[in-house]
Amino acid sequence: MTKTITLPVPGQIRRHVLKNLAPKTKGERDLLDASRDGAAELEAKGMNSLNTIDLHLTNDAVGSAIDIARGWLASDNGNDVMAAKSMLKFELEYEPDDPREIRHEVKMPKSLAVHFKPTYGQQPWAEGKSEVIQADMDRMSWSTSGGRGRVRAETLGALLDTITPWADSHPQAAAARAARKFAETHTEPYEKTTRLINGYVEGDEGDQAPDPGPWKPDLPKGVSIRPTSDRPETFGVFCSRHEGAEILISEHEDMGYAIAGANAHGAEHPNVTFIPEEELAALRGFAFSEAQIALLGVAGESSTLDLIEDAKGFYVSDGWGRGKPANRTRVLDLWARGWLMYSLRDGRRYFRLTPSGTAHFKQWQAARDQGLIDYATKDGLNSAKEQREAYPRLMAEAQVQATDDETPDFMEAVHGRGEAAVEAEPKRLVVVACGGKKSGMLGKIRADERYIGNYFTACLMASEVMDGATMVLSAKYGLIPLSEEIENYDVTLGSKGSIRLAAVKRQVEELGLTDARVTVLGGARYVKAARQIWVDVEAPLTGGIGQQLKQLAGIYEGEALAPDDAPEDDVPERFYQTKLQEVGYLPSRHKPKPRQLWFGGKAGRFNPEPGGWVRAEVTYTGEGKYAIYRLGTSEELLSCTLRSLIHWGPLNEQTSEPTQSPDESREAEAAPASVEPAAKSTIGDQLYEVPENWIELAEEGDTEAARRYWTRRCEEWRLTGK
Repeated sequence: MTKTITLPVPGQIRRHVLKNLAPKTKGERDLLDASRDGAAELEAKGMNSLNTIDLHLTNDAVGSAIDIARGWLASDNGNDVMAAKSMLKFELEYEPDDPREIRHEVKMPKSLAVHFKPTYGQQPWAEGKSEVIQADMDRMSWSTSGGRGRVRAETLGALLDTITPWADSHPQAAAARAARKFAETHTEPYEKTTRLINGYVEGDEGDQAPDPGPWKPDLPKGVSIRPTSDRPETFGVFCSRHEGAEILISEHEDMGYAIAGANAHGAEHPNVTFIPEEELAALRGFAFSEAQIALLGVAGESSTLDLIEDAKGFYVSDGWGRGKPANRTRVLDLWARGWLMYSLRDGRRYFRLTPSGTAHFKQWQAARDQGLIDYATKDGLNSAKEQREAYPRLMAEAQVQATDDETPDFMEAVHGRGEAAVEAEPKRLVVVACGGKKSGMLGKIRADERYIGNYFTACLMASEVMDGATMVLSAKYGLIPLSEEIENYDVTLGSKGSIRLAAVKRQVEELGLTDARVTVLGGARYVKAARQIWVDVEAPLTGGIGQQLKQLAGIYEGEALAPDDAPEDDVPERFYQTKLQEVGYLPSRHKPKPRQLWFGGKAGRFNPEPGGWVRAEVTYTGEGKYAIYRLGTSEELLSCTLRSLIHWGPLNEQTSEPTQSPDESREAEAAPASVEPAAKSTIGDQLYEVPENWIELAEEGDTEAARRYWTRRCEEWRLTGK
């Protein structure tokens, strides 16, 4: 029985299939049959033919529907484009017969996307590449936080070829980490698809039985067989691994003897690295002297010596004090050319080879061992003088160095500080608050993929450029790594169903992070919780979400993201369930300025608890009606009147309130009807006993008109209790 997949095919595509499709393939016939069955089912239910309905589709039928959707993406008809996007959500469900058409879901942060999309100010990466790569890159979705889309194996391979080397060589730490993650995520699926493609292509070629061409034997590196120029009837064995020149090794009248001779000669070059001619030319261009190579050897990964700089200059050390001085110009030239990098420990700079420098140095040594290259007679200083002068000097007063009378112990020689200091040094940890906006994907997915809001994205981008490991403080799961897979949830820190602080403390103890130096990227509630767990807590973010996004942009040195969500703890300190008329400072026909507040949804018997809190503004629309919009957008959350019940809270970030006279205030709002426990409030020199929510409302208005109004209302309450 043919396997089928149940998918909700948009009505626009079904109608096109029924009216216009003349099936030519099995997939198109299956799609037409399924569309007819769906139309009959809708007709039997008395429903419109454009209503969404699940169709039972064969794999070929899914492919035909996806082909239609891909063609519609460039349509001028908006309904066709929307239907195409709905259908392409299931693109990964299709298993094409040709594995070259298999799609892979890719996602890259801004640190990588900046190199591939021209809207980021770069030349198009796909320019000059194949039509497949250009088409896939055109379909990628790009935003200020990165890019995502589905690409074929050819495009994924080109992306991996470009991105993978950045893991070791990119100058930006965030991009290097992102490149490493991209390679780890996509290399295995790419290789799996490539194996399928190779098998498919080879099988296809076998069916067509093409001319195989001349047979090419498997020969040792650098060894080749071809007819000799003076005796075309004989086969010559040539080798290019003799001081860079190709020489004739032997001649044979039979190809079998020639192959045997080639293999025998290849065995004479055991464990020798073969270096292509173009790479050999690059190595010769470095023009290193013997002294420069000796310095690179000291900084190599297998060296037992250290190349160090302190207040007195550069020197080579065996770990037990100052050794032979090193030439400053020689070291800085290697640093400026990208062969050396340094780390600062205890006021000294310790130099070692860069990843690319390590690879080139190994090649240079192999070429030297084979006699293909030799030392230059003098230093080849390829870096400009201004590049060497850009090297930052060490400040003398910051140095801590070993003198002849102070021989460092082993730990101090290795780490630059004593054993006690190494063991006592606290770990660095960056704690990112979980985001309110989450992916609706079913099942468990990685934590860094579950939270999709710009606030969380900005926090994550900032954490990438900070020292230390990064973990998420989740309202439900507690302290978790970015790679932990979690399900979707809808709780906030401190609310019913959220993790308790004691449980988070146990997690910290189990992870051995009790004494960690913690930086919290999140709202005030997360900072408060962190300071109850750790002693050493830094909180660089202050103000509202807009201010925090700008501060985060300053950390990762990029463009500030737009606020499309809020951190999970971004909720009002106090909130109420009242009629809209009791909110206070509402706009009116004469005072149209919107009223900003926290909005938790419509209240009432069926909505006793607030939903998700959002920043909102109340706008007067006329004829006694109001509209509540998401703050800073045109998204309408609720259309209501003064008698509508809502969940709301004061928005403390509001910088100013409308100034109203007492008469206008009386028309625009009514005093709060819900009486809470009495609290003391001072207005002028008079002390009044008033409901607590009056204090909340009065604190928001600091104007003469507001003070006169609340003085009169407090007098009425004192005299009448109303």
